Amino acid sequence: MEIRPLSKCVGAEISGIDASQPLADDVFQAIDNAYNRYSVLLFRGQKLTPEQQIAFSRRFGELEISPRTQFALPGHPEILVLSNIVVDGKPIGNADAGQTWHTDMSYTKTPPRGSLLYAREIPVENGRALGDTVFSSAAAAYDTLSLELKTKLTGLRAIHRAGAKRNTLPAASSPIW
Repeated sequence: MEIRPLSKCVGAEISGIDASQPLADDVFQAIDNAYNRYSVLLFRGQKLTPEQQIAFSRRFGELEISPRTQFALPGHPEILVLSNIVVDGKPIGNADAGQTWHTDMSYTKTPPRGSLLYAREIPVENGRALGDTVFSSAAAAYDTLSLELKTKLTGLRAIHRAGAKRNTLPAASSPIW
């Protein structure tokens, strides 16, 4: 297994593992340590059944079920389908995922540790993949604040509401790391 950082603050690519197969505890521990360090992990070329995706995901902790149950993969409520495909006038998945900067389920009392995305089909135009998924590090952003601003923020609380998101800025065209 190889772990290659993708940027200074967030993201690493892990190669040399097959997430469809059970992983030895020490191998998974190395993956979990990388997640704790880099916050976002990329595993290219994986081929997973829904059951394998769920089994791999469970290694990170208890799974949360999205409240958007109408977009759950049939027979697998642990998997939320993200898609802009419409069949017979009905969307087959949540089409607005990623339209705004967000943290999944941050409005819950105890937000989940993270989210696992498994791309089965991505839009392509003229041989170029569309629909970039971009990530940023709130921890790295906080670390760059002045001591004065950090002091002002100490003790403040944020209110997260699922229905309060707004898309007031154009989508980012490249990752902000």
